[in-house]
Amino acid sequence: MSSVIRIAERRFLRFFRGVEHTSPEELLHTARVLLWVRWLGLIAALVEIHYHVDYGSLSHILNTFYCLGFLAINGYVQWLIHRRETVKPSWLLGLSVLDLAVISFSISISGGFNSPYFVVYYFAVAVFAYVVTSPRFVLPWTTLVAPIYSVLSFTVEPVLDLAGKEEQHLFYRVLVLYAVAAVLSIISGLERESRRKGLERERELQR
Repeated sequence: MSSVIRIAERRFLRFFRGVEHTSPEELLHTARVLLWVRWLGLIAALVEIHYHVDYGSLSHILNTFYCLGFLAINGYVQWLIHRRETVKPSWLLGLSVLDLAVISFSISISGGFNSPYFVVYYFAVAVFAYVVTSPRFVLPWTTLVAPIYSVLSFTVEPVLDLAGKEEQHLFYRVLVLYAVAAVLSIISGLERESRRKGLERERELQR
């Protein structure tokens, strides 16, 4: 069973052309930075949950456990990376999926299109594009995020005000989402290509 899982993982990671050329040290550093950024975001969310609320209410209790659950997941992943001193690309993919789930759920319970949390989608897409870099995977990922946000905007109350032409604002938000993904993917790819060429020149000089 374990051999089947390893084979499936290798085939799946063929999509990660950008990650293939990333050193283990770079992946480890990236994962650590992202985990600390998540700590800050989750702690800020926990503070917000306890600010001007009806303490002891059902919504307050559910939001608290919701936030604590993701804090526990983040802590476990950080402990796992600290213990093994390594990180797999599939772990970073898992964190990106977790980000998408957390952001989408938060938007669904905080006003849909009018939720202030939609900007965090930009962070999630930027992180994914920076880590993966390959356009053939970054584009489908962004195309997954865009419809999720669009569906939430049209279905969660208060829904888009078509009379007020709010769909235009949604269009521009999605357009910026793709722009962020494209720019980060290109910059990260060029940066790693330059780093690889530098390492190759150093090896040639050492021969």
